[in-house]
Amino acid sequence: MLSTSMKRLGFAAVCVALAGSVRASEYEGEILEVAIGPSFTQTNYTRVSVRVPTAHGSPCATTGLWFAYEFPEATGSTGKSWTAVFIAAKTGQQRVKIVGTGTCDPHSVEAVASVHML
Repeated sequence: MLSTSMKRLGFAAVCVALAGSVRASEYEGEILEVAIGPSFTQTNYTRVSVRVPTAHGSPCATTGLWFAYEFPEATGSTGKSWTAVFIAAKTGQQRVKIVGTGTCDPHSVEAVASVHML
């Protein structure tokens, strides 16, 4: 019979393998909409949602037309920078590259890992 520590080690190995199989999506092109508002789940956080014109292969249950991220209002310098990029891209009709995290938020929208102005 397997010891408890062996069972835990096996369970941990399965979890790591499954975590590695999550596929993040990527999108390159213009964005259609930038929505900014308060977080649905955290106090003093801002939520930014970005809609793109085509599905981007998101592992989330939505149609794959949205990315989203949240950041603390007081200290969220990365979130503020990304938001500035999205607003500039939308206003100037510039192309961006959005790389997702492969994880879904409570609203079945893929989170953002990085943003690049093209």
